[in-house]
Amino acid sequence: MIWTFLIILWILFLTMFFVGVLSVRQGTQVLGVRFLPEHRYAPEIKAVVRRFAIGMAAVFVVLAAVSLILRLPAVRAYGEILMFLLVVADLAGSWLCFSASQKALLRLRKEKGWTPPVKTDVTVDLSVSREKGKSAVPSVFVWVFFILSFIPVGVLLWKPEFQEYMPFGFSFIGPLCQLLFTGVYYQMKRLPVRLTSDDTALAQMLARRTERVQSVSATVIALAGLLFWLGFFVSNCVLRSVAGGIASVVVLLAILLGCAFWQQKTLHKLEDSVAEVTAEAAPERDSKWKWGCYYDPADPRIFVPKRVASMGWTINLGRPAGKAIFAGIWVLIAAILLFAFGSGLKGYEVHVTPDAAVFDAAMYDKTVTRDEVQNVELISGGLPSGVRTNGYGGLEKSFGHFCLDGYGDCMLYVYNDVPCAVVLTVSDTDGVSYVFVNEESTEKTEALYKTLLAWQAGE
Repeated sequence: MIWTFLIILWILFLTMFFVGVLSVRQGTQVLGVRFLPEHRYAPEIKAVVRRFAIGMAAVFVVLAAVSLILRLPAVRAYGEILMFLLVVADLAGSWLCFSASQKALLRLRKEKGWTPPVKTDVTVDLSVSREKGKSAVPSVFVWVFFILSFIPVGVLLWKPEFQEYMPFGFSFIGPLCQLLFTGVYYQMKRLPVRLTSDDTALAQMLARRTERVQSVSATVIALAGLLFWLGFFVSNCVLRSVAGGIASVVVLLAILLGCAFWQQKTLHKLEDSVAEVTAEAAPERDSKWKWGCYYDPADPRIFVPKRVASMGWTINLGRPAGKAIFAGIWVLIAAILLFAFGSGLKGYEVHVTPDAAVFDAAMYDKTVTRDEVQNVELISGGLPSGVRTNGYGGLEKSFGHFCLDGYGDCMLYVYNDVPCAVVLTVSDTDGVSYVFVNEESTEKTEALYKTLLAWQAGE
């Protein structure tokens, strides 16, 4: 299992490396710094770009090597925390490479006198145009998607037994994400377009077409989010199929990547078709970027393009709504990390009373009465192959809902490296199911087996 986690880490590191390297040049920009076309491939700029690529590669290689410490038994219990710290280190290292290279380009541009001439910008605001709203996809679609995202909430209320596979509070994550997509739709639809020309009619034409492209992209993104959420719910609670969950992720990524490719290709065609047009949301203002974050209280937008536009969007922390969204994201991240770290450190506990055996784990508690237990056996040689359907799977321990070969749906409370486990065959109103449990060592697991065997016999 440790190699699975390491491969996932390396894929994340490699993705960050390629995203950075492939986003070096975007239109007239090099790492977010604007140059004239004749200067973009100057030897001095190529040298800075080369150092940036070497720095990104060094971050990848160093962190990939450091991640091998996760194979040491002494650090296995803190594996989740170390993985998180490595991901943070990768983000920080990539940002430092980008920031240092960008500053070098800004100094080079100033020293060489390569600063592009400032031209008068004409901004088209569709909110004061007679064509307002006619170019954009109607907002009713994103609101319908938002309403449909409550389907899992209704199903869990109608079928409470499904809450065993998806906690009720978790069902509100979909509507919250759809609400965020709705906000993104309005922000992208209102995104202003800059035209370095005094031709207002030309600016209006470009603005209408850009509004259409942006609103279509936002609508498709909202639809992809809805399809993923409903697919995830059905595969997890109804079909109980891991393959269905994987298919939902694949569909989501395919739609998002396809939409991003279409959006960028279409916008670039629009730019090329109109002389001296840029589809950037705002002119380059270095003073508005602090520590990698955009801060401008005078800018009414909440979401703004990053300095390198192809790398996505960021939040304007100068606006109250931007601060609230930023804080909400960090609260959500903190809650997820707290659950993951808490689950990894606390794990689970087994309590045996005269009438019941209680398996205590965060969000995955289970109580089995003695009358429900048909059999207690000890298996060795490791657990059967299987997949997690709704549970926690860490480096050291796993618990929650799993599907194992030869057993079907099971509840696991196991230490991954212990080669044996106690299996309880349970018969209740839902039919026959199984509970797998072990302790930190083979000796403690054998002692637990004797305790549960005696408990089943009523001793």
